[in-house]
Amino acid sequence: MPDDDFDFAATLATLDGVPADLHDCYRPDAGGFVLTRAAARAYGAHKAEVAALEAAHAAAMVEATRAAARQNEQLHDLLARSALGNALDAAGMSARMQPGAVAVLIKDLAFEVEPADDRNGEHVVLVRDGFGLRSVSAAVQQWLATDEGTAYMPATKAAGEFARMIADLKKQP
Repeated sequence: MPDDDFDFAATLATLDGVPADLHDCYRPDAGGFVLTRAAARAYGAHKAEVAALEAAHAAAMVEATRAAARQNEQLHDLLARSALGNALDAAGMSARMQPGAVAVLIKDLAFEVEPADDRNGEHVVLVRDGFGLRSVSAAVQQWLATDEGTAYMPATKAAGEFARMIADLKKQP
């Protein structure tokens, strides 16, 4: 196998620096040695092929990096949606209302997903807002206290109490 660091010079004074298996690539000339045409063509083709392979490799690496970033983004989105679903479940929201609430929250909140410290493959999902980082549960609880969030929760038992009282008053003589 030829030396990978050897650069085929067009002319040489001596063959001292040329690996023995490449001596046939040079022919004696007045005052030194000249690279043969066949060797020059082969070397040129080799360099072009190496350059093409390096360019293809670089392009593949860029695409692999982009694909990994897309997959990472998808994973983070799924983990954020899962954390929202868990927090909404814990808050007592019905499963029927959760997809709408998740759609609103995923758009309105900024999520950060990091690997857990115990390195067991788990991830921690946090919400970043004007106050810094906080748990998804805390962000959901705050949202549920707003008018928009309250609309996604089931009506409380007292919601029909006023209507019942009016109906009772109407029954009285």
